[in-house]
Amino acid sequence: MGPERLFRDETGAALERVAELEDENARLRAEIERLRNASSTVRVVPRSPSPWVILGMAAAPAFVGIVLIAASLAQPTPPPRVESPPPPRAPRVAKIQAAKPECAVPYYVDRDGVKRYKPACLR
Repeated sequence: MGPERLFRDETGAALERVAELEDENARLRAEIERLRNASSTVRVVPRSPSPWVILGMAAAPAFVGIVLIAASLAQPTPPPRVESPPPPRAPRVAKIQAAKPECAVPYYVDRDGVKRYKPACLR
C-alpha cells in the first residue's frame, strides 16, 4: 500500500484514496503522452515475405489436391453382395412332442432318487 494513513475515519481515508488515484492518473497520462510522441517518430516498414512462405503458399493447393486424390483411391471398394439362403427353420416343439409322447417328461427318477434322462428323448 502507499504511505501511512493520515486519517483514521472513513471520510479521511476516502479523501486519501482519491489523492492517490489522482497521482496515479497523472502518471498514466504522462506515460500515454510519452508513448504517443515516440510512436509519431517511429516508422514501420513492411517486410517482404520469406521465399519459403511464398513457396508454401504456391505448393499448398497442389498438396491438398494430391491428398484428396490419394484418399479417394485408397478407399476400398465394397465386396459384391451375395444373397445367402435363409437359415433353416427349427421344427416346432408341438410336432416333436406329438411324435414322442413318452418325452412329455424327458426324465425319470431311479430307485436311488437320481434324475436320469430318457435316451429316446435326447435325440
